[in-house]
Amino acid sequence: MTKQEYMDKFNAAWFSGARCGKLKAVTEIKDEYIASLEAENTNLKAEIAQLQEDNRSFVEQMNEMMTTNKTNTKEI
Repeated sequence: MTKQEYMDKFNAAWFSGARCGKLKAVTEIKDEYIASLEAENTNLKAEIAQLQEDNRSFVEQMNEMMTTNKTNTKEI
């Protein structure tokens, strides 16, 4: 849920004509928004972990290439 969707739902619930249940409705909307943020946070953490692993792998490959290049240069 985006912040705009959250605000739209919140405002619709808050400014609806029914007074009864208004607090419950906005609390449920808030909880839904928090859950969506937590899910997004979890996904971003997983993405960061994958990028860090990719970066480590890339650095290792570059180091291997540099080592191979130095060895080949010495042989020439």
